[in-house]
Amino acid sequence: MTSIAFRSGIGDLHAVTKSLTSTSIGEEIMVPLNSVNFTLQVNSSPQRARAFRGGVIQNVASAPGEATWTLTLEAEYATWQEIGFYINQLPETAASVRVPTLKTATIPSTSPYEIDDAAIVSAVSAGIYVYISDVDNPNNSGYRTRAATPATPSVGEVGIDTTGNSLIFNSSDAGKVVVYTIPVTFTNREYYGGPRGASALTYDRLEFRGITYPFNSPIYIPDITFATISSPLQLGGDVSTLSIEMDANVPIGWDTPYQEFKPV
Repeated sequence: MTSIAFRSGIGDLHAVTKSLTSTSIGEEIMVPLNSVNFTLQVNSSPQRARAFRGGVIQNVASAPGEATWTLTLEAEYATWQEIGFYINQLPETAASVRVPTLKTATIPSTSPYEIDDAAIVSAVSAGIYVYISDVDNPNNSGYRTRAATPATPSVGEVGIDTTGNSLIFNSSDAGKVVVYTIPVTFTNREYYGGPRGASALTYDRLEFRGITYPFNSPIYIPDITFATISSPLQLGGDVSTLSIEMDANVPIGWDTPYQEFKPV
């Protein structure tokens, strides 16, 4: 198979859905794309017939064979909506969801050795975890277990006082930095991944518009579908990169999947 980067480009990229009208959204939507680059690539598999000529087996006939077109998008920045685009998901909404929130504070150096937090209540106490970070003496860093009596924690313990809304520490932890989690309940919170309901929506089929480089000519691809569910975040260089490959399909009556226009 032979692969050729047929066109590439940047600037003013966007996609428009083609499969959401009959869903709960009831209409198609546009997705602006902050991609740093797109590449339209053709992969061809020429068909060759061989015969014995001049003492060796050689090609004696050939035909174009199969050709597939792939549109690849790369991004170094993405909005919330674009994150869903790269994993082919529209966000779902959780009516109520509890999310662990990480917090950092410094334990007072004098008594009382307490950290007050109004979110420390009995309803979430089971999801509260505490870790001490001692920069001066890393050997003293570590998790703190729950004290049976919150008001009088022993060395290595923490008192979780849901009545006074506070974390209570032993005097040996005075002045240290503490990292702890508090489960916070959110209502009507959008999310990707996790439990996908029966009405979960995907982008699936779109049309694409962009500007080719170096010709600065507008390009239109009327039918693209997701060839991969998602591409993982690629780490390296100065920034991370998101990339995704999509099939560029050839419409009926077209010879290629794209239409390119003369620059204005």
